[in-house]
Amino acid sequence: MKCSSKQNASPRSARSGSAVPGAAKPCVVIELLTPNAHRLGHDPAHDDFEALTREYAAAVSAKDPRRLAAMYDADVRVFDAWGQWSHEGLADWSRSLEDWLGSLSEEEAVRVGFDDVSASALGDMGLLTGTITFAAVDKAGQVLRSLQERLTWVLRRKGSDGWAILHQHTSFPVGSDQTAIMRRIKD
Repeated sequence: MKCSSKQNASPRSARSGSAVPGAAKPCVVIELLTPNAHRLGHDPAHDDFEALTREYAAAVSAKDPRRLAAMYDADVRVFDAWGQWSHEGLADWSRSLEDWLGSLSEEEAVRVGFDDVSASALGDMGLLTGTITFAAVDKAGQVLRSLQERLTWVLRRKGSDGWAILHQHTSFPVGSDQTAIMRRIKD
């Protein structure tokens, strides 16, 4: 399995991800964090963070904005790669999730993969960084389009209820010609 660099997605409609055939470098689908995830010793929070990435992928794949919104803190601040400069609070971010997932075609499945994940926790705060791949896949399993974003989550423990995303930042690098680079090219 390889991540596709052939097709870039349009902003909201194709922000969907998967393991993608025909590309240059490996990509991991929602079942696991990448095998090369960076872990310093074992911290139970890492298992929680892995579960969080799985839940994120499952909620996006189900095109369920309420399920996805439930992962975020009420005071979430989001610097999204698309459209709006920032989203302040869960109500604002929830509207964006509804718009995004509601815009996706019923004819397409959505797959999400995480790669190059690094996670750490200190007390009730956590940090997860990595690359997230979104792909739109047709009913025959063919990838229609895909893209990658750089992802940072700042997490806050919600007591015994696990972790909530307090801050999310997604981005693309911008080339010298001022176009977004929507696929990571690894050496």
